[in-house]
Amino acid sequence: MKSKESLVRDYMTPEPAVVRPDDPVAAVRALMDRVRIECVPVVDATERLAGIVTSFDLMRNFVPAVKVQQVMTERVHTISPDGSVEEAARTMRRHGVHHLVVVSEGRVVGILSSFDLLRLLEDSPKMDQALQKR
Repeated sequence: MKSKESLVRDYMTPEPAVVRPDDPVAAVRALMDRVRIECVPVVDATERLAGIVTSFDLMRNFVPAVKVQQVMTERVHTISPDGSVEEAARTMRRHGVHHLVVVSEGRVVGILSSFDLLRLLEDSPKMDQALQKR
């Protein structure tokens, strides 16, 4: 399914919710429940990516008063909005992650999930043909 127009920017969720390293974990859990998301990028005071908090991080370390910086993962897998979805899928598979933070000029501009990539598959002509045969 090689396609030059299949860019990350076309499938990402733009302007995702973000949190700060000194936010309490309880507030992050509430945000994730309210917005129905599985991860939240962590940005510093200059809006630069500092880490990521996933629902898995919260399951392992949920203490309401603990600060985000104590449970976040600092090594974040990122991609440019101009990156290909093929590159995104390879990165997710290689690193065993379900989300990539989309970064442009050091700023968080979106998030791409494995579910977003499934949308690409759904939108493909081959999928349309397969569904019409049913």
